[in-house]
Amino acid sequence: SFKVSIFSSCDKILFQIKFRSTLPPSPSKSFNTYIGYFTGRGSSTASLGENNTFLGYNAGYSITHGIFNVIIGSKAGSGITTGSSNVFIGPNSGLNNSSGASNVFIGDKAGQANNASNNVFIGPNSGLNNSSGTSNVFIGNQTGEGSNNVITGSATHRAETIDG
Repeated sequence: SFKVSIFSSCDKILFQIKFRSTLPPSPSKSFNTYIGYFTGRGSSTASLGENNTFLGYNAGYSITHGIFNVIIGSKAGSGITTGSSNVFIGPNSGLNNSSGASNVFIGDKAGQANNASNNVFIGPNSGLNNSSGTSNVFIGNQTGEGSNNVITGSATHRAETIDG
């Protein structure tokens, strides 16, 4: 276990790095890397999460059992608890995704409300209000909602469903 904190004259943490790793793997806090204030905070209590990388203020804040997540950005994935194999890049991306798995959200607020699985949202506000839709690809600013869709463009919210 390794921790570095830098404090200001007001005794507030400006920067914090936490590396948690055990050899051999234990059932608690294995192979996680957290950089930023309040990153991975939920992992301080009975976490079984492993192989997570979080960077940014409150990134991955609520993690408990999730594995193989990469979360980068202020408040990105801060609601994640058991979600696994996710990539959230951008402030507030994947913010409320607590249990969704195998998602890629890139952009400010991309997938912010989503708590589903197997989605790719690229662009600011992409999939912003898509709370439960699965198996989507949304590319562009403010694109998408629903399930089994491929949507591109700007401010495009509805598209034909693709079966198969």
